[in-house]
Amino acid sequence: MPIEFLQGARAIPTKTGQHLLRAMVELTHRNTRRYGGYIVHVAIVMMFIGFTGAAFNKERTIEVGMGDKFSIGRYELKVASIEQGENSNYSWGHAVVEVYQGGKRIDTLTPEQRLYSAGQGQQSSVVDIRRRLHEDLYLNFAGMQDGKAIIQAYVFPLVGWIWLGFAALILARSSAWCHPRSVTNSPRPR
Repeated sequence: MPIEFLQGARAIPTKTGQHLLRAMVELTHRNTRRYGGYIVHVAIVMMFIGFTGAAFNKERTIEVGMGDKFSIGRYELKVASIEQGENSNYSWGHAVVEVYQGGKRIDTLTPEQRLYSAGQGQQSSVVDIRRRLHEDLYLNFAGMQDGKAIIQAYVFPLVGWIWLGFAALILARSSAWCHPRSVTNSPRPR
């Protein structure tokens, strides 16, 4: 399948002088049923790769004070600050968490919890996420207890593959919608 597609895509620039990427799009448009089907199957495989990552999920809930460190998966996390406050709509609490990998700071995440004053005092979490194709790091600020922040940390491997597969699925479907099959009128047999 991929070899057939690449051979066809290479033949178009040879004849027309188009760029290879444009030739791949052109080839897909010439035969949307065949190549659209290939793309759909590749997209499903990509999504299943992402689903298998769930077997390796990691989670940790920990009470931390300012300056405390903890780890999850390949990440070392340090709580830089814990802050609380309020505005006209809600009161909030959040932690500023520095993310380290191999001793090098690679990101800063700020998960937050809000308690809305309107209505019945609805509570809401604002999760902060470090997204990568190979894994996502989620941090949730779950509240305060005895002057310490309760942080829920999650590592979800391969989630990016699910989104990439979903995007490829939408691309394949959009390609089929943009180029409907033509209908020819032929005489009816008697």
